[in-house]
Amino acid sequence: MKLLLFLAIILTIEFVTSKPVIPYSYPLYKQCDSRWGNDLIITETICDVGCLMSSCSMAIGGKGITIDDEISNPGSLNTWLKNNGGYEGDNLLVESSLEHISSKITYVGSYPASQYTMDDIISMLNKKDLIVIINVNEGAHFVLATGYDTAESDNVYVNDPGFTKSYYTYQDIVGYRIFKIEKMLVNVTVDELLVSEDINDDYSCCVCECLLIETLQCRNGHVACKKCFIKIVGSKKECMTCRCEIKSIESLSKNRYLEKEVRKLKINCPNSFFKRELNLNNNKNKNEVEQPQQQQQQQQQQQQQQLITDIENGCKEILTIDQLDSHLKQCEYRFLKCANLYANELCSELYLCGFDYRFNQFEKHRDECPYGIICCKLCGKNCFRVHIDSHIKDNCPKVQVKCQVCNQDQLIARCDLEEHLNLDCPLFEIDCILKESGCKERVKRNQLTNHLSSGNHLVYIKNQFNKQNDIIDQLKLELDLCKDLNEKLTTKLDRYNNDSTLFRGKWVISNWSDKLKQYPPKKFLSQDFKLSQNKPFSIRVYPNGSSVMWHNCTISLVKLYQTESTIKFSFEIENEDPSKNDSQTKIDIFKGLNDFWSLQFFKVCDQTNGNGFIINDTLTINFSIKIKKCFENIFITE
Repeated sequence: MKLLLFLAIILTIEFVTSKPVIPYSYPLYKQCDSRWGNDLIITETICDVGCLMSSCSMAIGGKGITIDDEISNPGSLNTWLKNNGGYEGDNLLVESSLEHISSKITYVGSYPASQYTMDDIISMLNKKDLIVIINVNEGAHFVLATGYDTAESDNVYVNDPGFTKSYYTYQDIVGYRIFKIEKMLVNVTVDELLVSEDINDDYSCCVCECLLIETLQCRNGHVACKKCFIKIVGSKKECMTCRCEIKSIESLSKNRYLEKEVRKLKINCPNSFFKRELNLNNNKNKNEVEQPQQQQQQQQQQQQQQLITDIENGCKEILTIDQLDSHLKQCEYRFLKCANLYANELCSELYLCGFDYRFNQFEKHRDECPYGIICCKLCGKNCFRVHIDSHIKDNCPKVQVKCQVCNQDQLIARCDLEEHLNLDCPLFEIDCILKESGCKERVKRNQLTNHLSSGNHLVYIKNQFNKQNDIIDQLKLELDLCKDLNEKLTTKLDRYNNDSTLFRGKWVISNWSDKLKQYPPKKFLSQDFKLSQNKPFSIRVYPNGSSVMWHNCTISLVKLYQTESTIKFSFEIENEDPSKNDSQTKIDIFKGLNDFWSLQFFKVCDQTNGNGFIINDTLTINFSIKIKKCFENIFITE
């Protein structure tokens, strides 16, 4: 009973401490879903190579961004990308093309794994307006990051479009794609954008008095906006005018003629005003009864948010309501937020610059943003523009400075200052050169000569001389030992070279790329040799594998004599980095004539993977054969 209680406590603790934190919930789309998995990107399907695009569709779909009036999914996003130049080359997604779907989307950039710490990832996920897509599986796969674990500090929870994994570790990450998805930066109702306030009363909702952008009507033709009808269906379930029954919002019909007429009304572009957030739903209800305190707060907000025309930098376009969405996507005067990332002084949290600028002022802000990355002209290091002065003043290694010890007029590069102190500075204190002989004093470098001519330095020099003699005697002793060892090794080497049961060699195969084409699987190159007059062998190299193992270089040793023998043999393939040479050794019994054994070298001979085994299109094999036992005389009785 106690044991069960203990286990229950442990499990409870583990459950409580490892609860994941998911700041924002996104839909999970699988790239191989039958609805879109077989759709072509360019030459390959979404199921095969659509992990990045599917991750992007989850992100923008989760933020409510629509494509052709439907929430984004891999199928609809792929169709849009193909029709709008969203791919290039070999099925590669152009991330910046997503900005043309909606002005809410900003592509921040592509970054290596070293760019962000785990704390940075947590900070970005908590901001909710940043989309973090991580590159995993050694660069072969993309997933949407959704959360983190407070206990397992290296776990990043994900929506994985290709596999069933729910999280990856920080060590699995090899890169990032960062997007920012934000609300429109001009917040006005369509009513406020009207060029003329003198409009037909029939164009306004009879309940909230806002424009009828989305118009619904009961079976008797009484009209109101969709938002008001939703409220009515949720409460009274009857028409506000004729009191006829309304069972559901689906039972209502659209008044397309009225909608069409409303959408013909002329409006100003929202970007003709100073920054506020756009609200196309026209949610303001003018007939709601408000408390005095609420009325006062709303009046204050209206005064603070009063529309002000930006005469100098605003958009001058006059358009219809129907043209508004398409115009906003390409308006040169639309607002953007600066996406430059920067860290606080302790580097404990990541922030966005967040400065609001118009699209046509991008280059101006890019050249002025205090959090833009610029290169120090002296040392070449990248740093924030706001930090460049302090970098040059305190840290830049190439800045010319004075030595604070000798204070000479000659300027020295900050990076050379330590060398100057250790080797040249006349006033820098150093140890006496006879420190190991007994002198413990430190003196200024320019006073070392006078120091050596004073005190007990003759005694120290004698001590140093005696130490050197002891070292010489020790070296002579070690030299004698080395000579003895050399004689023994020479004797062994002579026996080794005269051993008729041992053969060592090297095989250099040039034009390896041609050999891969000339010798398909099962075909081989061969090299014959003799260990002794009666002991012939052959080495066979299968560039594309033997019948046992395909697509891997196979090397075989073939015995070309009859006598059964136990043989130790080894093959070593040289690498441009000798420490990475691939070596294999085997001991086995070779029975009759043409008996053989093979060794497989996995992928090392593939010249496309850049692993260093193919040097100047040449493969080099070192080999050795040692006959351990030979059954020269065999008697068989049956």
